Amino acid sequence: MRGKRTPTDQLDGLSILVHILRNNEKKTLQAIGKMLGKDHSTILYHIKRYDTKWQTSRKFRQAEKDFKIVDFVESYSHKKINISDLTIENVQQYFVN
Repeated sequence: MRGKRTPTDQLDGLSILVHILRNNEKKTLQAIGKMLGKDHSTILYHIKRYDTKWQTSRKFRQAEKDFKIVDFVESYSHKKINISDLTIENVQQYFVN
């Protein structure tokens, strides 16, 4: 899968989205990978990355608070993202203050 690296400016958003899909939506690594056009091992990497960043970075925690799934999906560099409207609607409820 060379050449499909996520740009650095999208890594935090991808890690946040993966965390939400895994923990709130209870999606499997394989299901998340299929949605995002990534291998399940990449999804596992983002789960671990989220945990580390959340514990060590105030900026990351703020990025999570400000995260808007629709904006991320629209700007995600891998346009083959396959998240249904229903999943977007379900996930958005976690960001309503």
